[in-house]
Amino acid sequence: MTKKPILVTGTHRSGTTWIGQILAKAPNVGYIYEPFNIEPRPSYSAVLNAHWFEYVSDVSDGRQKGVSGSFDNVVNFKYPWKENIHRIKTIHDCARYGRDLSKTLINRSLSRRPLVKDPIAFFSAEWMHQNFDAIPVCISRHPAAFCSSLKVKDWQFDFDHFRTQSNFKKLLSKSLLNSINEAKGLNIIEQGILLWNIFNHVLLQYKEKYPEWIYIRHEDVSRDPIKEFQILFEKLGLKYTTRVKKHILHISGTRNPSEQSKNEFRRNSIENISNWKHRLSDTEISRIREGTEAIASHFYSSDDW
Repeated sequence: MTKKPILVTGTHRSGTTWIGQILAKAPNVGYIYEPFNIEPRPSYSAVLNAHWFEYVSDVSDGRQKGVSGSFDNVVNFKYPWKENIHRIKTIHDCARYGRDLSKTLINRSLSRRPLVKDPIAFFSAEWMHQNFDAIPVCISRHPAAFCSSLKVKDWQFDFDHFRTQSNFKKLLSKSLLNSINEAKGLNIIEQGILLWNIFNHVLLQYKEKYPEWIYIRHEDVSRDPIKEFQILFEKLGLKYTTRVKKHILHISGTRNPSEQSKNEFRRNSIENISNWKHRLSDTEISRIREGTEAIASHFYSSDDW
């Protein structure tokens, strides 16, 4: 188990970066940032996916074969330096290239355990588990907190990224597929409701099919990060050191701001749980609760609202 790849995934804006970076503080762990990210910049993957939230399942498809081979290199710390040279467009890209190349070489030379932080790979978690023996850590977050985070960031989503994936219909119910096909002109809250339902519909399937995977709620870790991270480290066979504990206190303790500041990943984790209550209007909260209730009731009770 100590060498199995770890996949930290879940709905975007659910704390995957926060949790992934803390897990990567464990000795002998190498952090890999979003190989499924489709932005045209230097990446850990030689093959850039065609869609946000690519669903990789059938490697008999020619393009997905390329994705499969590329991911094998990702978890074995083989950086695609040739492909990435052509992706360098800015000074920032050049700095990213040098940083990630050097980190990958160090991780491979020290035989570190790969930790892939990637919410964009959520729908491909089963494929990664079956083909690379990855251990998924799936993170869920309260629907109102998720929607409020999208609202603050104004992260709009084009549902064509789901509509144009022919095999995506294997994952979802007919009603969700209909909602995706009709998703045009939605405001940010309506987008958030539909995205939350899509992700957590699949998450429920994962929980039923793979009870041995690790499932955590963002709120539970935020409420008591010292305790919950220690449990998570033990489940993953990672060493929970004094250095790790100090880092958790540094970026999650009560002295940190409750809202986003210059360092987005340094927060008062307890206060961050309920930020949605002042970010959203009463009308928006009611709409989110009504729109997600059928699925959210599996994760959250009335007390959580």
